[in-house]
Amino acid sequence: MSFSAIDPQSGLLKPIQWFIEHNIRAGICSVCGDAIGVRADKTVRTSAHFAHERGSSCPTVTGNRTRYENMGASQYDDEQAKFLRNAVSEHIYEIFINFQALTEGGKIQEFRDALSKADELRIWRYLGLTIPFVPYILVTLVEQFNKKDSVFRKDDFFFILPSEIRAYDHLWIRANIKKKVIKMSTKLHVLDEFTIRESLTPVLHPAWFDNSLASLTKLDS
Repeated sequence: MSFSAIDPQSGLLKPIQWFIEHNIRAGICSVCGDAIGVRADKTVRTSAHFAHERGSSCPTVTGNRTRYENMGASQYDDEQAKFLRNAVSEHIYEIFINFQALTEGGKIQEFRDALSKADELRIWRYLGLTIPFVPYILVTLVEQFNKKDSVFRKDDFFFILPSEIRAYDHLWIRANIKKKVIKMSTKLHVLDEFTIRESLTPVLHPAWFDNSLASLTKLDS
């Protein structure tokens, strides 16, 4: 279920209550771009929400979120794996700092678990994978980041990839797919989108830091 959608006329993201008040029965999913309809707005047992058509491949549909353990890549390179894993070790601090920024104060244990999952899945074999993509892939390997685990988090959330992706390497080999990860609340609100940058440095700023930047850099009069 989703509780917001893009208004087809204005192109703006609106909450479901806005659609109900304006008697608009369908919007556009902000994740996959498909049409989604208003459901359960006249019932008391279920909150009004948006729903995709049956058979939708959108990753916000619970049944589609198999996570990414079984996604793999379309091509593999075992020789690359050796060099890339060594490079990850050499750049582990920069990778962790970017992971921490993406996850609003990610803990070292969350990072360690994601890295262990990556080793288990042998993602370093994914042909064409480079260091800048690593922190963005790691966040998708964590089932959920919990609000209680960081004072900087306002929601429980997880990360998904664009709905067109059917293999991890589509992120870097398909020019028509946006290179990004999407931060979703467990209530299926899109919280943020992060474009995958071409370099680990300068390190990614967490949202809380950018929000505080004005006060940190303000000169006393």
